[in-house]
Amino acid sequence: WILDANTLRRREGDRIVTILDRVSKGTDAPLGPASPLTWSRASSVAPASDGRVLVACPGDRRVVRVDRLGRVATVLEAEAPWAPASALETGEGAVLVLEHAWTPESGQGPTRVRRLDDGGITVLVRTP
Repeated sequence: WILDANTLRRREGDRIVTILDRVSKGTDAPLGPASPLTWSRASSVAPASDGRVLVACPGDRRVVRVDRLGRVATVLEAEAPWAPASALETGEGAVLVLEHAWTPESGQGPTRVRRLDDGGITVLVRTP
């Protein structure tokens, strides 16, 4: 998987295939409830165990999962002022998300790491 200027590509054999190209709007259907996605400043991409990929989209305050056909499902929607910078899947299937607090007035604030699993969402660490 390659994230380049908000374009998500995948290497398949000796070819590079574009999965999502400069997306300005998308939906979660059929992988989840419909929800607009602006793909604003997508910042990281990490493979998931199910063949999909996790993408952190801080401008949308979301982490999404994208399959090989370009279908998008929201994994996490952060509350303001938090925005996900990166996400990865653990060997146990949990998702770890690095988030920064940011507001136009004060700029970047504290940082935290959250864990998402079947038991819910847990803050693992947070800077003051």
